[in-house]
Amino acid sequence: MQSSNLAQQDNTSEETDKAKIKAVENVISKLVLAVKQTNLYPENHSVSRDALEELSRTLDVFTAQYGDLVLEVFGEGFRYQEHFLSAVAGSSDIAHRCYRDGIEWLIFGEDVDTRELKIFVDILNAHQIIKGEDEGDIVTSLWESELSRIQYYTNEAIWSSEPLLDLARFRVQSRPEEVGFSSGAAKEPPQARSILDSSTDKHLWQLTQEEIEKTQQMVFEEEHRDPLEDIFDVLLVILEQQRTRGDVTTALDIIQESLTKALAKGYFHNIYDFLSQFHRIRRIYAREGHWVLTHLDDFLHMISGSRVLSSLQEYVYQHEARNPEQLENMRKTLIQLLPDSIEAIVPILSGVRSNRVKRPLYSAIRELAGQDLRPLARMARNPNPDIAKEAISILSTMPDERVPPFLLEATRSADSSVRKAAVEGLTRQEAPDYNQLIPFLADKDVGVRRLVLRFFSQRHLKDAEISIKEYIRQGDFKRRDAPFLRSLYRALGNCASQRSQEFLRERLFSSPASMGGMRAVHRNGAAVALSLLGGSEANDLLQKASHSPWPSLRRAVRKAQEQIDAE
Repeated sequence: MQSSNLAQQDNTSEETDKAKIKAVENVISKLVLAVKQTNLYPENHSVSRDALEELSRTLDVFTAQYGDLVLEVFGEGFRYQEHFLSAVAGSSDIAHRCYRDGIEWLIFGEDVDTRELKIFVDILNAHQIIKGEDEGDIVTSLWESELSRIQYYTNEAIWSSEPLLDLARFRVQSRPEEVGFSSGAAKEPPQARSILDSSTDKHLWQLTQEEIEKTQQMVFEEEHRDPLEDIFDVLLVILEQQRTRGDVTTALDIIQESLTKALAKGYFHNIYDFLSQFHRIRRIYAREGHWVLTHLDDFLHMISGSRVLSSLQEYVYQHEARNPEQLENMRKTLIQLLPDSIEAIVPILSGVRSNRVKRPLYSAIRELAGQDLRPLARMARNPNPDIAKEAISILSTMPDERVPPFLLEATRSADSSVRKAAVEGLTRQEAPDYNQLIPFLADKDVGVRRLVLRFFSQRHLKDAEISIKEYIRQGDFKRRDAPFLRSLYRALGNCASQRSQEFLRERLFSSPASMGGMRAVHRNGAAVALSLLGGSEANDLLQKASHSPWPSLRRAVRKAQEQIDAE
C-alpha cells in the first residue's frame, strides 16, 4: 500500500515538472515573439503592444503559480533547472546575446509590469550586434535602467554587488551586508571601478587572440545576418502558439512570400532551419489531431509547387558555382518538401549550366522520388523534350522495379532525342530486358540504332545472345527489314560466344529454300557475325564458304570482309 502511494506521488511530481517546463517554454516563446515583433514594428504599433502584453500576462501566470522564473544563460540557449529550452524557436539567439555580454543568469520576479518588460526587450533589440565601447552592452544598459523586477547575474569577480543565487533552491538572496539591494544594478560598484586601476591584473579584461577572432566573426555574422531569419522566427512562434485561424492563415501567407524571396537569394540555411521547425510543429499537431494540421498541410502543398519554387531559377541560373555547404543546404531544403515538388524542380534543370549546381538538384529529386515515383514518371511524359529527357535521365538511375515500364513508355515518343534517352535508360537497368531492346535496332533514328548496337557490343551477354538468336529464328522479315536484320547479326557477332557458332553455320550454309527471299541477307549477316566472333572454328567456316562452288556463298563472305575492313 505504501509503495503504491509512493508511485502515485512520483507520477504526480513528474506531471507537475512537465507542466512547469511547458509553462517556462511558453514564457520563452512569448519573449521571443515580443523581441521579434518590437524589432519589426514601430514602438506604438498594436502588434508590438499586443506582444508585450501577452508576454506580461504569460509571465504573471507562471510566477503566480511557481514563483520567480530563474533562467541560466548559455551561448546555445537557456536552461531552467536541469532542462535546456532549445526546443523554443528563436530562443538561442536571445540567449546568445545575453551570454555574449557576460550575463549568466536572468531572474524574472513576481509582478513584472509591461513597462519593465518593454525596457528589457528594447535593450535586447538594441544590442543585436556588438557595438563600440562608448555604446555599451546589455549588462551596462540593464544596470542603467535599474529594473526592480528583472535581475541578472554576471561574473562575480567583476560585478561583485550582484545578488547571490542559492542554486539548490533557485531563489535570489541578497548579501548579508547589502540589505538594501533590490535590483541587478549596483549603486556602489567598487569592484567594477577597480578594473580601471592600473594595478589590476590585465588578464581580467584583455582579450586573447582567439577571443578577438571569435568576436570579429560574430560581428561579421551579425552584420551579414539575413533579416528573413527574424521573420521566420516570429512566424514559427505564431504557429506554435496559435490562437485563431486568422493568425495561422496570415502567418502562413507571410511565410510563403518570405520563402519565395529567400529561395531566389539562396538563403537555404535559413529555409532549412525553418522547415525543420515547421515539420516538428506539424508532427505535434498531427499527434493531437489539431485543426491547424489542415492549414499546415495545405501550406506544404503550396510551397512544393511551381508558384514558390519557380523563384529558385533566379538563384540556380545565375550562379555557375557555389559554396559546397550552401549547395548541400539547398539539397537538404528541397528534400523537406513533398514529392510533388519534383514537377516544379525538373523544369528548372535544363536551364542550369553548372554541373556543381545540378548535382544536388538531381540528388534531391532522387530522394523525393524514392518516396513517390509518380511525379517523376509524369515529368518523363512532358511534351517538352528537354524536360522529359531530364526526368528520364534521373528515372533511369532509380533502383525501382516500376522504372522499366515508365522508360518503355517514353520510347514511344515521337521525338528521337527522347526515345534515345529512354532506350539509354533501359540499357542502364541492373537486369535489362534484351527482348525490349532488340526492336530498337530497327529504329528510324540512326542515333538510337547505334546506341543499342553499341550496348550489345560491350561484352559477351549470354541472355542477350539467346534473345537475338530467337528473334532471328522467329522473325518474319521482309525486304524493307534488311538493314534491321543485318544489325541483328552484327549485334549477335559482338555479344556471342562459341555457343552461337552452330546457329551461324546453319544460316551461312543452309539451302536457299529454307530462308526464303532474304537468303542473301541471312548469309551475309552470318558471315559478318562469324568474322566478329573470331576463333579458329569460325575462321574455318568462313574459309570453307569462300571456296564454295555456290557463288552466293562466296559473295556473302567477300562482302562481309569488305564491311569489316571498311569500319
